[in-house]
Amino acid sequence: MHRQWKRLNLFLDNGQIELTNNRRERELRRLVVGRKNWLFTWLDIGGERTAAILTILATCLAHDLNPRAYLHRVAKLLVEGWPPAKLRELLPDRLAVTFPDLRMPCDDDDDDVPALGPAP
Repeated sequence: MHRQWKRLNLFLDNGQIELTNNRRERELRRLVVGRKNWLFTWLDIGGERTAAILTILATCLAHDLNPRAYLHRVAKLLVEGWPPAKLRELLPDRLAVTFPDLRMPCDDDDDDVPALGPAP
């Protein structure tokens, strides 16, 4: 208890700090379970591409965006001739400002974690 006293006081002083990291652990669990499915991405470039796609999807979820709607919108904008110099504008946080319809509906239950991989 003595070793954790400072952390306990920090938790009590700041109401925004979560007592446990269970929510984050559950988010990571889906990726770990999915690792078996992504074992054969063939070369290193396949692993890098998988990591890039998962990063984009996780960023969408972190900004409360529907990943499928986001990817659909980005593909549509690229096909319509989006300028290569403005690719940063297609990042999830920036595109959410331009297209608020990409946001997921509010959910009162914060314990549910959207799936990034297969269900456990």
